[in-house]
Amino acid sequence: MTEMMRTSSRHDDEIHWVPLAAEHLPHFGDILLDSVPAHLHPYLVDAQPQYTQQLRRVLMSPTTHPRHRLRALVTGSDRLAAFVDIRVSATAPETGFLSLLVVFREFRGRGLASSLFRHIAREFAEMRALGLDVFADNQPAIRLYDSLGFHRTSTQQWLTRTIPTPPAGDPPVRASLTGSAEAQHARDELAAVGSVRLDPAQTGAGADLRLVGDRVIQTFDIPTFMDTDLLSAVAAVHGGPRTALLITDDPMPPDAPDIHRINTSHRMCLSDLTDLRT
Repeated sequence: MTEMMRTSSRHDDEIHWVPLAAEHLPHFGDILLDSVPAHLHPYLVDAQPQYTQQLRRVLMSPTTHPRHRLRALVTGSDRLAAFVDIRVSATAPETGFLSLLVVFREFRGRGLASSLFRHIAREFAEMRALGLDVFADNQPAIRLYDSLGFHRTSTQQWLTRTIPTPPAGDPPVRASLTGSAEAQHARDELAAVGSVRLDPAQTGAGADLRLVGDRVIQTFDIPTFMDTDLLSAVAAVHGGPRTALLITDDPMPPDAPDIHRINTSHRMCLSDLTDLRT
């Protein structure tokens, strides 16, 4: 479905809702970096330099990335005004997740973000619920989501700790990590897309990890976040990430050392998109 709406901008362009295309990507520039505070850039996949390359891969091979729904608002002169990255579950297509929403600076303040949600609801008729994450200090976005009927379902703490350098000599690298083809492949993939998931077979510890950029190892549970030997081993093998990240709604142990909270985010959900389709 393609819809159009008039804007009141000085350009007097018509804004079109379209699938994101490769020709839109050169317009990105530093917009993703501009959308979040600088101190959070190392921890966000979409703030990595390789993110637009990853979008290009999704556009070129949609069957390889079936969960992505990339859509954009573009002007009559094909300039990118806003875009969204929506993810759908392979097992539950009626549930969507808004992975990213960006309105370009010169088009902000015109109600485009609100319009994006209506376009999403109308195009994806099979989608009955939509979730998203928003930083707790992003009050303009929270007000928008509240006005559209979203409600908070949980709150997550963004926690970091410094990964210590292994002592001199052989680092405590688990057997499955030492000089492995998986390690080289992960480094190559990281250089290409900005993040890569390391599954338990690669870490040798039953731990699921994610490399984000060249500085951060994201963990997904408290025991892994506190496993200094494992994190030091992964950092040594993968070229020196020195910060561990955990996004969690679980309480940390009271005696956990050297933990820093860099932000808080809310998971929000709109369980019925009917009103957005009217």
